[in-house]
Amino acid sequence: MSIFSDFFKKEAPVKALAGMGGGTGGGGAASIDASGGTTHEVGDKKYHVFSTGSNGGSFTFTINSGEGICDIMVVGGGGGGGHSNEGHGGGGGGGMVDFPSSAPENVALGPGNYPISIGRGGGPGGSWGAGDSNFAGAPFGTLVGKGGGTYGSGGCGGGGRGDNPACGPGNQPGQPGLSGNYGHGYPSGCGVGPEQGEGGGGTSQAGGNSGANGFGGDGRKPPWLPTGFGDQGRFGGGGGAGVRNPGPGGGPGGAGGGSPGRKEQPSSPGTNGMGGGCGGASEGHNPGSGGSGCVIVAYPI
Repeated sequence: MSIFSDFFKKEAPVKALAGMGGGTGGGGAASIDASGGTTHEVGDKKYHVFSTGSNGGSFTFTINSGEGICDIMVVGGGGGGGHSNEGHGGGGGGGMVDFPSSAPENVALGPGNYPISIGRGGGPGGSWGAGDSNFAGAPFGTLVGKGGGTYGSGGCGGGGRGDNPACGPGNQPGQPGLSGNYGHGYPSGCGVGPEQGEGGGGTSQAGGNSGANGFGGDGRKPPWLPTGFGDQGRFGGGGGAGVRNPGPGGGPGGAGGGSPGRKEQPSSPGTNGMGGGCGGASEGHNPGSGGSGCVIVAYPI
């Protein structure tokens, strides 16, 4: 799945997220002139989207002149898919911080460099953890989107093994300061029967229980973000659960980058640039990795 919809491609024909910058000018401040990432203009706003491949990376959003209050979204890397001898839990989506220009704690950003890091997706079976994404250097502090979980807690929780009743909690809303106050991350589903794992949590919805075929929770769409970004504006979808053979088919992945769970085959990776969780693999097959995260900054032009 592309990180931009066909609609958005018509507005600005860029085929991959690389970086875009934004903000909302306030208090009669001079318009922002900024650089960094890949920029797109939609309506009366300019967007800087920072994203990369599966390994994540570091970038800089630079305001050359002017100042203004920006809309900022930060999404961590998605959790890797699970595998075990019974059910195969889906990875959780990367946690989201949606810090809009309307937030009372938001203040104008002036000229300077604002470091950005993009979290990598988590490894198959939790072989490495999903990375956090950050927007730093602002007077209101650093915004941190936590990496999604595999077999446990994360920005969004990852599904467990088989009929284990434990549910992976989503810990993004519990982060300190603004990263928690404006954070979004839901738990995985819970185990209610054998032969299936649980769906990973998303940034707008918990994952499905094992008895509900373990669907991945959907990602969230920030209200200020056009639908042409991500999956109809959604980011941080959870991975669906895989199943043991025999058993029903794997659960669907959550909108916003989550991949489906599988039966009798490996699972597909979560979508890079969306913080998508990877679906669980079928018994005897390897799961994939989670998708890398992203940062989007927007301001009026």
